[in-house]
Parts: sequence; structure tokens; C-alpha cells
Amino acid sequence: MRRRGGWMLFFFLSATGGCWQTGWAAEPAAELEAMVVTATRRPTTIQNAPAVVNVITREEIERTPHRNLAELLETQTGIYTFQPQGTGIVTPPDIRLRGTFGTERVLLLVDGQPFDDPYTNYWYFSQVPLEAVQRIEIVRGPYSALYGTGALGGVINVITRDGWGRKGADASYAIRGGNFGTLESVATASAGDGKRFSLALSHQYFETNNYVLNDSERAKRSIRDGLNNRASDQNRVHLNGRFDPVDRVSLNFSGGYFGIETGFGHSPINGAEKINELTNYYGNLRGRAYAAKDVELFFGLDYFWRDRPTDGDTALDQTTVVRSVNTNKAQRLRGQAGAHWSVTDNNVLSLGAEAWRIQAEQTIQDRSGNDLAVFYRPAGSLDTVENNYALFLQNDLKLFDGELELIAGLRYDNYGDTGDAFSPKGALLWHYLPTGRVKLSAAKAFRSPSISERKSPFWNLTVQPYPFPVVPPPGQGYFAVSYESNEDLDSETLYSCEVSLENEFLNRRLSTRITPFYVKGKDFISTVNRTDTTAPGFFVPFPPPGRGVNFSTLTRVENIDEISIKGLESEVTARPLPELTLFANHLYQDGKNEENNTPLDFYPKNVFHTGARWYSRHINDVVGVGGSVVGRYLSSYHYTALGGRDTGTLHGYTTVDLFFGLDFWQKRISLAAGIQNLLDEDKNYKTSESVLPERNYLIGIGFHYRF
Repeated sequence: MRRRGGWMLFFFLSATGGCWQTGWAAEPAAELEAMVVTATRRPTTIQNAPAVVNVITREEIERTPHRNLAELLETQTGIYTFQPQGTGIVTPPDIRLRGTFGTERVLLLVDGQPFDDPYTNYWYFSQVPLEAVQRIEIVRGPYSALYGTGALGGVINVITRDGWGRKGADASYAIRGGNFGTLESVATASAGDGKRFSLALSHQYFETNNYVLNDSERAKRSIRDGLNNRASDQNRVHLNGRFDPVDRVSLNFSGGYFGIETGFGHSPINGAEKINELTNYYGNLRGRAYAAKDVELFFGLDYFWRDRPTDGDTALDQTTVVRSVNTNKAQRLRGQAGAHWSVTDNNVLSLGAEAWRIQAEQTIQDRSGNDLAVFYRPAGSLDTVENNYALFLQNDLKLFDGELELIAGLRYDNYGDTGDAFSPKGALLWHYLPTGRVKLSAAKAFRSPSISERKSPFWNLTVQPYPFPVVPPPGQGYFAVSYESNEDLDSETLYSCEVSLENEFLNRRLSTRITPFYVKGKDFISTVNRTDTTAPGFFVPFPPPGRGVNFSTLTRVENIDEISIKGLESEVTARPLPELTLFANHLYQDGKNEENNTPLDFYPKNVFHTGARWYSRHINDVVGVGGSVVGRYLSSYHYTALGGRDTGTLHGYTTVDLFFGLDFWQKRISLAAGIQNLLDEDKNYKTSESVLPERNYLIGIGFHYRF
């Protein structure tokens, strides 16, 4: 009864929020006044966006301790992440957003440029240069109607600083360090004439000797290949500039480099260190121009290149395991153009086209550069080129002086190898009060299977000695887990509907949002694990103890999953003082695999965040004091371990992160300290191969000078 009464009170407050206009001092919420571009591809307010949108500002990034994008996103409603290798890049990370799972199903943009791997469609949180970020816009829910493949769960658009609007130059440098051998240095510089030209440049270096941030006995027992050789070195360089040659034309260029070297243990076969490397180069030219009073043109050209060699062991047959290097390279060239036409003051029509070309290569070779025949298969490699294009259209119509708004969109994507897809989206916004609105939306989204899922040559994911992580058959030796692609894969399809009730009261010092949603997906691509019976006379006879492979699992990607998720997101933000922000959000979700009526892996039914942020100035504006505390609770959840032989339920857990900072003389000098997992929660995070980071800290000093 208490729980039911609490929900009834929350709904009542949300529905009557526009009537509460007394109390705290008036000060509009900055994020509500801000303009966002991701939801419509053109500037609009959060209130008028046809979706649930969150904005993370530069101030929030500076006042909380984050090593990468995952830790920053964890404070947002309905988002939780899983980094099995911490800040490393070995195992692909995971993100859960609006009923989807995996980074390949949430579109990451950096200044509007897709940042996913052109070959696998994965992306890593460490790739994003946080020190260069001006703001992050998060659109929850399917958005293929504007962005095409991969936008099933939503879109995360990272907008970097370009120094626009400032005259002169400034530079800053900061260095931070912590336990587990963590060291980070950041240098930034920007310059501009205040009217026509600006440029911003950043460099970030990060290193740690233990990227899982855990050296406990639990970690030593559970992390495959041990904790030795778990160091990571990372370099990020990012540039963003803007040039307005005339008043009605604006050009932007951004680009950069990301390089990382990550160790992932020693080979259990020969004891050699295993190294995983990733190198990215990217460039993005974009612009806009007013062809007429009511027509804005936009255009862009971007390029993304990456190279990734990975050390490992490859089983040629049951008795021969050799050291190997799995190398895959990929590049994507994409162009886009379109227009926003203000047909009337209350009607905007947006249309555009995209075309992109992807080239991908993969080889599995020995140390001498010879292609390997993996576990009785013929030697194979990949070198392919694919060309794709898309057209999209969206109409935004306001009625009754803007009280009612209708948005309808449709996109057509043509993939030469996987067919075509139509992605519609419709939304209705009712502004029933100046501080209250209802947003209803429904959409269809899709993800085209990646080149890796369709065309990758056969390769070993791992070759390990018994007994980890499976119970062996009689005898001793090694087990292998191999990956097999599937050329017959269909595109994933997702259908979603949601209703969002948003309100602000007490002169916008208090805001609430409630969003029930329903998601249904079909043809989701999953890995199916089976015993690999390709070896002749498999299991008989067993090889001598400690030699050869006497058990092999085949991991093949197939369209099998039909999923459904029912959920409710609830959010409250309060500003009782100009210096203080309080927030709490809760996600309830019930997700299952319709194929076998089992719970979806790593889908806790309840996720709860709560916290506070403070910033104030003192001593005649000489000293600034800032801090934040964020608590996070995940309830118990189902999991399936490597190879599909170990399933069960892991208990939930609670973590608390704390940050404190000081700055002096108009932020020319700053001191900061942060502690993550303050209570030192010790829990397995998802499977037997990963653990929750232990309590860890960062302390640092920064200098900033404006010319």
C-alpha cells in the first residue's frame, strides 16, 4: 500500500506541476532552456524535442570524477553499462538503453559523425575524448527514422568544444593520479577572433597498470589468464574548429587520433604476453548555409579509419596450438546533404540523403605472416567493399499556437548485401501548460548485421586449459571457443512505443518526468553455442594431459531472439538553492526472451540513481567549492557465462562515488579528488570473467590561463 501510495503521489505531482508557481526563487532550469540538435537534426528546445532527451553539460563533466564515457553515462536515467575489461579494449563493452543491449545497438556520434567500428559496429567508451567535450545529448528510444542502422536503443551525440564566441586564446593543463598505477594528463588550447574563426585542440594521455581496477582474491580467481599484464596506455588527440566566411554560411571541421595498447594476460599455452592494440584516425567536415530566408542547407563529409591487431592462440587441430595475430582493418567514407525548409512559421520540413562506403579486411596469421587454417577449416581471410545509401524525410507541424505538435518521419536505407529497410517514427506533443507537456511516440528501428557477423573468417575466440571456465569431460587438455559468421543473417527489427509526462514546478526549480515504454524486437542477432564436432574422431582418443584440444565450442551468430521489455522510467531533479542540485531516477523493467521465455541477461528489474551536486563561490569570488555524490543500486539479474554452460542469478549491489574540488582566481588553479566505489562493494559484475572495480581514487591539479 505504501508503494502504491507513493506512485499515486508521484503521478499527481507530475500532472499538477504547472500549477505550482510559488516557493523557491525563480530561476529557469538551464537544461530546459538549452537547444538540442540530435532529436530533429536542427536546433530545438528539450521541451519541443519529439523524444525523451537528456543533456550532460560541461559543468557536470568537470564536477564529477570520470575516466571515460561509461562512468559519466551511469548517472543518467535508464542507462547502465558493463565494461568487462574496465578502461581496456579487449572484450567489447555493453550498454543497456531502452530495451536494447550492446554498443552496436546504441548509436554513438561525435559531432554528428558515427563513431562505431565500420567492421564490427562496436564502439568503446575510452575512444571518446572527454576533455574535449562541450555537451552530450542523449536521445532515448529508437531513432532509425533519422539516423538509420544501429539507433535501436537511442542516440548519444557527443558535441566537442570549438572555442566559438571567445576572442583571444586560452590554454590549460591538468595532471591526475591514483591507485592501480593510474596517471592522466590533459592539455587543451583554444583561440578565436570572436566572430569569424575559432579553433580548439586537446590532448589526453592515460595509463594504468590494472585496468580492471581490482586486485582482490576474487579477481585473481575469476579473471581469465590472470591479473598480470593488465596495463593500458592511451592517447587521444582531438581538434575542432569553426569558420564563418560570411554571415549565412558556417563550416566546422573536427578530427583526431585515438591509440591504445592493452595487455590481457599471458597465454596459458606458452606463457607469452598477449597484447591488444587499437588505432583510430577520423575527420569530419560539416557545414550549413541559408540558401533563402526559409531554407537552411546542411552538408557533411566524414572519414573513419581503424586498425586492430590482437595477439592470441589458435588451434590448428586437436594437437597443435600456435601463437597467432588476428588483425582487422576497416575504413568508412560517408557523405550527407539535406535541407530544413520552413514552409510556414509553424511547419518545418526536413529532408536529406546519405551515402557511405566501407572497406574491411581481416586475417588470422602466425608470427611469420602466414594465414592459418583454424581447427580443421581451410585458411581464410577477408577483403571486402560495401556501398550503401539512405534517404530520409521528417515533417514538424505545430497547431493551436504551438500547444499541439505533430512530428512524422520516414527513412529508407539500402544495403547492397543485406537488403533495404523502412524506418517510420511518429510523435505527438501536447503542451497543456507552459511548464507541462505529454510526449507520445512510436517508432520502428533496425540494425543491419555487421560485416564481421556476416563475413568474418573462422577464428578462435580463446584457447584455454581446463578447468576454467567449464567443467571438462574425462581427460585433460585444452578447450577452444571458436567464432563462425553467418552470411544468411537478416536485419534486426525493433518496435517501440512510449508516453512521457514532463513537468516543472516551483518556478522550474523542481522537475519530474515519468515515461512508461514497451519494446518488442525480432530477429535479434545472438550467439548460439554448440559443440564443435568438425574434428575427426572427436573425443576419441583424448590427447595426453595438458596437450591438445579435447573440447571445442562453436559460437555462431544467428537470428533467434524475439524479445519484449516493459518498463517505467521516473526522474526527479530539484534545485532548492542556486548552488545545489539534487536528483533521483529509477528504472523498472521486465525483459524476457520470447523464444524460450527466459529473462534477458544482465537486465536487473530495478536500477536506481540518486545524488547531489554543489558549486559555490567564496571570499570575494576568489575561491570556488564544488562536489558531488552519486549512489547507484542494481537489483539481482540473470546471466550466462562464456560458452553458454554457466547460467544463473547474481545478487544486486550498491555503489557510491564521491568527488570534491576547489578552484582559485577565476579557475586559474584547480584541485580535485574523487573516489569511486567508496564503500568498496565486492561483487561479481556479470559473469565469472569480470568483477566490480574496487574502491579507487584520483587526485589532481590543473592550471588555466586566458590570454
